[in-house]
Amino acid sequence: MKKILMLFLVISNNSFAQIAQISSQFTSTSLWSGQNAIDNNINSCWSSVCRVNPSEIEFFALAFTSVSPINYVKIMPRYVNNISCGFPISFSIQSSLNGIDWQTIRSESNFPVANRNDWLIFSLPNTINTQYIRIVSTYLGKDDVNNNVFQIAEILAGYESDFQTKFSYISNEGTYKNSSAVEIRNVGSNNFNPNKLNVWHYDIRKPFLSPASNHSSANIYAPSIVNNGSGLWNIYYGGWDFANISKDNIYMTTTYDNFLTTNNRALVVSNEPGCHANNASVIKLNSPKIDDPNWLMLYTNLPKVGKGFNQYCALPENEKNRTFYATSSDGLNWNFNNTINIPNYPNWLNSNINGGNSLYYEDGVYHIYFDDFSVPNFKVYHATSTDFINYNYTGIAQDRNRVPQDVKSFTFLGQKYYMLGTHLNGNNIEVTLSNSLISFPTIPTFTLYNSNYILDNKITSMGFVKDGDRLYGILYGGNDYSLASFTKNKIYANWLQKKVLFKNNYVEWGDIEEGFGPDRVELFMNTQVETGKFFIYDSDGTTLLYTSPTVTMRAGDIWNYLF
Repeated sequence: MKKILMLFLVISNNSFAQIAQISSQFTSTSLWSGQNAIDNNINSCWSSVCRVNPSEIEFFALAFTSVSPINYVKIMPRYVNNISCGFPISFSIQSSLNGIDWQTIRSESNFPVANRNDWLIFSLPNTINTQYIRIVSTYLGKDDVNNNVFQIAEILAGYESDFQTKFSYISNEGTYKNSSAVEIRNVGSNNFNPNKLNVWHYDIRKPFLSPASNHSSANIYAPSIVNNGSGLWNIYYGGWDFANISKDNIYMTTTYDNFLTTNNRALVVSNEPGCHANNASVIKLNSPKIDDPNWLMLYTNLPKVGKGFNQYCALPENEKNRTFYATSSDGLNWNFNNTINIPNYPNWLNSNINGGNSLYYEDGVYHIYFDDFSVPNFKVYHATSTDFINYNYTGIAQDRNRVPQDVKSFTFLGQKYYMLGTHLNGNNIEVTLSNSLISFPTIPTFTLYNSNYILDNKITSMGFVKDGDRLYGILYGGNDYSLASFTKNKIYANWLQKKVLFKNNYVEWGDIEEGFGPDRVELFMNTQVETGKFFIYDSDGTTLLYTSPTVTMRAGDIWNYLF
C-alpha cells in the first residue's frame, strides 16, 4: 500500500448533477443553531446538547421544497485541528415523505474519525424519492473537549446519476474478509483480447481450495475446470483428499456461485486397480441426448507392475505413467480405467507421460498435448484422434521442456487464438498464444510467477477457467520448495481482472489488490476512511474505463461497478 502525495489530483467540493432544494431544517436538540448547518459556511456549526450517555438519540433533519430524488447525503463534519469532532460513531440515514414516518436507508456503526478536513459523501444503496432526510445518531462522538455530542458544519443531499447507473454503494460489512479491505464487484475480465492479459490478482483465500481431510498426507492439485451453466462450474482435481492412503485419486467439487463457495466433494476416478490416478483434463461436449457420454476425460494412470499376487507399484525412478480415458453422461459418474493409444509416437512403449495429457476438441478432432518424462529434456508433444481413443502423433507442438496442462481457444476480431498453459514444477506458469493447434511459439506470451504471500513457489499444475470467449483466470496447484517431495499441495487461484485504484490528494491505493472469485477485487487501504475517487482500468492496466464521482470510502465497504 502506498501513501503518496498527489498534487495533480484535486478532491474538493464535487459538482453533483442535482442538489435538492432545502426549505427548512429541524433537530432533536440544539446547543448551536441548526441553521448553521445549511448556511453554506463551514465555519459555523450546528451542535446538539451535550449528553452524559453517548447512546442518547440525536438527529438532524432536512425538509426539501418538494419530493426529490436522493441517492447521496453530503456532510461536512466540524473539524478541529484536522480531526472531525462530534461526529457520530454509529448512525443511520433515514427518509420520509411526511416527516413523521421514517425508513432507514443506510446505517453505519463504529464509523472512524475523519482527519482530512474533507466532506463525507455517503452514497445510498438505492435512489429514493423523498421530501425529508435525517441523520440519526445512535452513539454520539466526542467533541474537542471530550463531550458526547452530535455536530455538523454543513449538510446537503441530492441525486447523482452515476450512483444509479454506473457505480453504486452496496453496504458495509465491517471487518469483511480483512479489516482494511474494500470490495469492488463486477470488475472481472471482459471477453478475450490478446492485448489485455496484464492484470492478475491472486484470490484472497490462500488457498482457494484446501484438502478436505486432516490426514497427514492430504495433498490436492491438478485442477481442470469446466463450465456447466451460468455461474456453475465443475472443478476436477487430483491427489490425496479424503482418502486415507497416499495414493492419488481424482475428485470433483462444484461451485454454484462463480467461485465464491465450493460444495460437496466426490471421488470420481479411483486409483484402483492401478497405483495412482491424477492430472485430469476434462471437456464437456454438446449433445442432444441426455444420456450420451458427453463428458470426456484424459488422465494420468500409474499401472501396477508384475503379475497376479506379485503386482506392486514401481519406485518413482521406474514409473511408467500412461494416459487413460474416462467418459460420463453427467460429469459425476465416470466409466474409467481405459487406455488410449499413440502407436506412432516413437517412444510410446517406454513413455512415462506424467502430468501432461491436456485434451482439446474442435471440429470433430480430439487433440492431446503430452510430455514424456522418460526422454531427457522432453518437449510438448501433440497427437490427434477422431475416436478419442486412437491417436496419430504429429510432432512437437512447443519446443520447450515444459509440462502441458491445458489448452483453450478464444476468438478476437474474427481470429482464432489457442492458449497453452505449462509449468515445470517451478515458480511459474507460462501461457503461450498461437493461431495454430499444432505449433506454439517457444517464447511465452506472458508468465505468471508465484506469489510473495502464499506457499506456492513450487507450482505443480494449472487449469484455465474459461467460458465462451471469456478467460476468467487460472486455478493451480502449489506448495513450498522447503518440502522434500510434492506433498502438501493446495489449490490457489489467480484471476484476470480490471485494475482498480482509489486516489485523493494524500493517498493512492490499488498497487496491492487481491481477488475474491473472478469478478470481485479486494482493495487494501492503510487508513479507515477517505474521500476520493475510484479509477477503473481495463485488464491491460492502462485503458481507463471509468472515473467515479467523489465518494467517501471506509474499510469494509462494498461497491458495485455497473457496466
